[in-house]
Amino acid sequence: MLTVEQALEHILSRVAPLGVERVLLLDAASRILAEPVVSTRTLPPHDNSAMDGYAVFAADIAAASRERPVILPIGLRVGAGHLPSRPLSPGEAARVMTGAAVPDGADAVVKREDTDEGDAGAPAASGGKVGFFVPANPGAHIRRRGDDIAEGAEVLRVGDAIGPAEIGLCAGLGRAVLTVRRRPTVAILSTGDELCDVDQVPAPGQIVNSNVWALAAQVAEAGGLPVVLGHARDDAGAIRARIREGLAADVLLTSGGVSVGDFDLVRGALEAEGVGLEFWKVAMKPGKPVTFGRGPGGRLVFGLPGNPASSMVAFELFVRPALRGLMGDLRPRPRVTVMLEDGFERGGGRVQFLRAVVRIVRKPGQGDRWIAHLLRSQDSHKLSSMARSNALVELPADSGRVVPGEAVTAILTGVPVQADA
Repeated sequence: MLTVEQALEHILSRVAPLGVERVLLLDAASRILAEPVVSTRTLPPHDNSAMDGYAVFAADIAAASRERPVILPIGLRVGAGHLPSRPLSPGEAARVMTGAAVPDGADAVVKREDTDEGDAGAPAASGGKVGFFVPANPGAHIRRRGDDIAEGAEVLRVGDAIGPAEIGLCAGLGRAVLTVRRRPTVAILSTGDELCDVDQVPAPGQIVNSNVWALAAQVAEAGGLPVVLGHARDDAGAIRARIREGLAADVLLTSGGVSVGDFDLVRGALEAEGVGLEFWKVAMKPGKPVTFGRGPGGRLVFGLPGNPASSMVAFELFVRPALRGLMGDLRPRPRVTVMLEDGFERGGGRVQFLRAVVRIVRKPGQGDRWIAHLLRSQDSHKLSSMARSNALVELPADSGRVVPGEAVTAILTGVPVQADA
């Protein structure tokens, strides 16, 4: 039986990034860049003001103070989106708005609050003149041309993940289309006579097929395109027909039917449809009966357990990294060291992954502490604790009890809760 590390290494050795496609800018969000973005522009395109205020020659107001303000005539007014009509001359000021181009010659901007225009106790600037209460250092409040991005610079590299900031950056550079890795299509199938569709009232002995929807949401969160096949009854022919349909996708996920029960027919159906199974057990809890193989054309096939929590945990550990790898991103989920708030009696022989809520506790003068609260319901059939968790706490395959205050590793699956001590 493989360890978790061995199973993941085996899977990732079979993963190669998919092809590329050109997509509109917003459709590139959460995708992986497949060609570099090189700037054809200089940003900002001209010196501009970081404040509403006045552009000046710093030397002209070097002696300014509140007791003896320096008065200058207002020679220019420049709004954002407009260029100055001429250079600034020594001995005059230019009224500038935030983002407005700074006139040639000016070497500083004074914010309006430091002039008589912005002083509540003095009259506003009038008669084409303005008084300055403070001196200015050369370069003050001026954003220089090109200090963000120079023309010809590589601003994004192959393999970069595209998030909101990258979208905004590309928009600023006029890049309406990006070349990214293709998103994998992922077919999802559950099996079992006990299942019914989400829009049906379960008959006696039935439960709603929740796994396909939870897995579909996990696929979408990972960046894949879920294709929900629903469920197949416990019949080898029916399961084979659905598997045949699912093998048209880049990845096939099945849920249930991969253990050793009388009605666990999925492994046999996979093999009958040309899937070469490469392993079918992993030394972990929950999620021991995980099956992996490859179908025609090298398609990845995962057989996940039928218990909801087991299925979702197995997805996090194995399927999500594979999907990200297909998109050219091998960065794992963040792992952090946390202090347990609760004790837990662990079993020997298998690593355990416990659903937990991780919070960052801030105490002045003592730094941050990462605390993990283990959720009470750790049974593999209970989805409620998956819904509340933001992490999986990993307990090594040792016997014995972990105690409150013990340091362990947690895999973050969501955003940690911020809390004050």
